[in-house]
Amino acid sequence: MKNLKVNFFLIAAIAIATVAMSFKMSTTTTVWHYEGLYGTPGDYTDTDNWKIGNQPDNDCALTGETLCEIEVEAANINELKTFMSGETNTSISSIATKRDE
Repeated sequence: MKNLKVNFFLIAAIAIATVAMSFKMSTTTTVWHYEGLYGTPGDYTDTDNWKIGNQPDNDCALTGETLCEIEVEAANINELKTFMSGETNTSISSIATKRDE
């Protein structure tokens, strides 16, 4: 009977740990839309050119030449600045979720 209790507690501990880890591993992403000038080097990494939320005019599609929106783990402008540090136009363009045709 003692062995059964130990096994039960071990299984319960593993289940609790699994549930706790799943909450910590989940992330929340935020959509940011681009409002800067297109094609100017450095503009995609300038956080002043990004606004939180979807593109207002909904002209964005899944394909196209220029990016419209990105979805990243940055809930505010300070987190976006941290995310953008060290990035390039090319790296930001590669993560674009929507583009302007």
